Amino acid sequence: KGTVSKIQWHDDGTCICGDQDRGFTLKLACGTTIASKAVVSAIGPGGIPAIPLQLKSQDSSRLATSGNGWCHSSALALPGFAFPPEHVACSSRHTTLLIIGGGLTSAQIADLALKHDHFNKVILLLRGHLKCKPFDVGNEWMGKYSNLHKMKFWQTEEPDERLEQLKSARCGGSITPPYARVLKKWEAAGRLEVRTLSEIDHCEWDAEAKVNRVTIVTTADKVLAAGDNQRKETVIGRQALDVDYIVTATGALLGFTDLPFLQEFSKQNPISVYGGLPLLNEDLQWRKDVPLFAIGAASALQIGPAAFN
Repeated sequence: KGTVSKIQWHDDGTCICGDQDRGFTLKLACGTTIASKAVVSAIGPGGIPAIPLQLKSQDSSRLATSGNGWCHSSALALPGFAFPPEHVACSSRHTTLLIIGGGLTSAQIADLALKHDHFNKVILLLRGHLKCKPFDVGNEWMGKYSNLHKMKFWQTEEPDERLEQLKSARCGGSITPPYARVLKKWEAAGRLEVRTLSEIDHCEWDAEAKVNRVTIVTTADKVLAAGDNQRKETVIGRQALDVDYIVTATGALLGFTDLPFLQEFSKQNPISVYGGLPLLNEDLQWRKDVPLFAIGAASALQIGPAAFN
């Protein structure tokens, strides 16, 4: 249960790792210091939650995972975090949960909230359409002919072009077929409403009534011209709602070198970053002379779109 607060690389003989004179020291939040000759980072996309601006007050901490009437999905895993919140658990009225996000996490939270009767109704809000597939990337990256796409990716040497391929291949979150069936079950029961092409335009917490006053905007995509891949959004609906609680299942920001424990390290050992992803070498190493390795999302510029999974 240790949390790394700082990592330092020593190549001047000041770090003793057995018979090594080069290595890392990792300082933990509890005050403990660990020495190691190599470090592997396997922390996923990062620790900075991606939160819609409408939910964050101007003085909110960048790392905040909850606020009045809302929380980020990562908060649900924190020790002692109450879900549902007390004002919902003690409520005698019909309660509604609003979930923002179209990935697997949003489906799991919806099922959790309804299965245990934490809320009477759940509204699932998606900026795009609900996508159902076994992986966040398409079968063309995972199936029989996946090597064709992988080779195209690996033969692309420019990091900017690789980043565009990553974005195109993933195209937002998706829900697996088993959870798609779960959502259909709750929709049929009248307890789940899925709203696509919709997002929060305004949100205000009413402390006295203990509800979120929310305005939801629904849009329609229109192609500008034949063969033009540029799209514009046209507002086709606007609705005011009162919801008792909001969970934003919007993942984490891609900003590997912005993570608190890596900020000083990355300044002392600079590395190129594209779209928040570090440009590791082919061994997934920070630099040849610095044995910090990264897997998972941080390795996507080398591994490809499936690195996130």
